[in-house]
Amino acid sequence: YDPAYYPTPTGDGPIAILYKTEPAQTDYTVGIENENGSVGLQYYCDGTIDPHGYDITDSFALYFVTGMPSVKEENNFNLPLRLELAPAYPNPVGGMATIRFALPAKTRIELAVYDVSGRRVATLASGTFKAGYHTVRWNGTDDSGRRLPAGLYIYRLKTPDKALTRKLVLLR
Repeated sequence: YDPAYYPTPTGDGPIAILYKTEPAQTDYTVGIENENGSVGLQYYCDGTIDPHGYDITDSFALYFVTGMPSVKEENNFNLPLRLELAPAYPNPVGGMATIRFALPAKTRIELAVYDVSGRRVATLASGTFKAGYHTVRWNGTDDSGRRLPAGLYIYRLKTPDKALTRKLVLLR
C-alpha cells in the first residue's frame, strides 16, 4: 500500500490483491496485515463456490477498502475490460453446461448454439445486457425442448460490434 498513490483523509485507502491459483489446491486464503501482524483482514474460500458467484481463477482480484467505496470505484473495478466468452464447462457436456461471458459495456447480445452444419439449434440469451459478468446454463436441448443428439456444437456470442465462438461436445 502506498499512501501517496491512494491519498485519503485518514491516510489509508483501497488495496487490490491480484492472485494466481494452483490447480491441485481446493482452498485459498488471501489477506493483508500491518507490519507487526497485530491487525489485519483475511478472506478465506474453502473450495465451495456459491452458484451465483465466480470460481477463483487466475488474474481475478480481491479489493479491500477501509471505508465505504464510491459507486464509481466499485463499478470500475468490477467491469471487464473486453468482450469475453469463456469455455463451457464441463466439456464434454453430459448433462448441464455452464457458459460464462463478460461485457465491458451495456449492449445487445445473442448467445446461441449451432450444429456443425451451421444451423442455429438453441438461443440461450438474447436482448440488452448490462456491463459485467453473466452466466447461462444449457441442458442440451433445442429451442423446442427436444434433446439434441450427441456431437460437436458451436456456441456464439454476438454483439453489434463483434462475435466470439467456441466449441463444445455433447454426450448422450
